[in-house]
Amino acid sequence: MHEDLSGERSSFVTHLECAATGRRHEAGRLHGLSEAGKPLLVRYDLPRQARALDRRALAGRAPDIWRYRELLPVARAENIVSLGENITPLIAAPETTRRLGGTTLLVRDEGWLPTGSFKARGLSVAVSMAKERNASFSALLLLNLLLGEPALSQSVEEGAGGRFRVCEASAPGAPKTSILIDSRTGQG
Repeated sequence: MHEDLSGERSSFVTHLECAATGRRHEAGRLHGLSEAGKPLLVRYDLPRQARALDRRALAGRAPDIWRYRELLPVARAENIVSLGENITPLIAAPETTRRLGGTTLLVRDEGWLPTGSFKARGLSVAVSMAKERNASFSALLLLNLLLGEPALSQSVEEGAGGRFRVCEASAPGAPKTSILIDSRTGQG
């Protein structure tokens, strides 16, 4: 395990803020949407971050999302649940650039992620936060299954200490459905 997943680091997160109203919410606790039904945005102490983080040091870290741990809300390294969500390449698209009349067009190739989807990074952070806050994994895992991220679902199951298992079921003529079973209660 590399130091981005094991070494302790301070965080520059100061608070959360409603995307619609600007109302402040405490960082370090579980929240859903704001009272306005909007996402909560993470806010940082950027002047402190600028003094403390060196670009060369960041560039020397492993090429994954956790190289930026100080800018992510997970406080303790032991709560990180990751499949190795690496940094994906930007690829020049000169033909499309010419057709559109632009100067430079870069396309990010998210197929390099373990799940092949841009959702892997956000879900890795969300699952890590749920683990850190001792939240139930069932809602996250069910959302994850609905979004079709089986590799991250496995990661969530492992992060939950084997508490949850996934069963697939289907009826004739119906799409396959993933069901989350809590191994403590046997309930789905």
